[in-house]
Amino acid sequence: TFTPTFARIAEEFAGKVTFAKADVESAIELAEKFNVRSLPFLVVLKDGKVVARRVGSMSGRALRDLLLKECVE
Repeated sequence: TFTPTFARIAEEFAGKVTFAKADVESAIELAEKFNVRSLPFLVVLKDGKVVARRVGSMSGRALRDLLLKECVE
């Protein structure tokens, strides 16, 4: 599953990037807002705007690279 990768990268980027998980079955409005159709689903926001979306699992390296590109200056 994607959960261990998400947790590991969240620790690595602590203090630089805010990570959050949501249960889309309970948070229906949130799922609709981001048009979630499949899981896992990742949305990256910067300054309140969507800068990236990914559907499906991804490696730690891919997630790290995405965050470095989109969020960390």
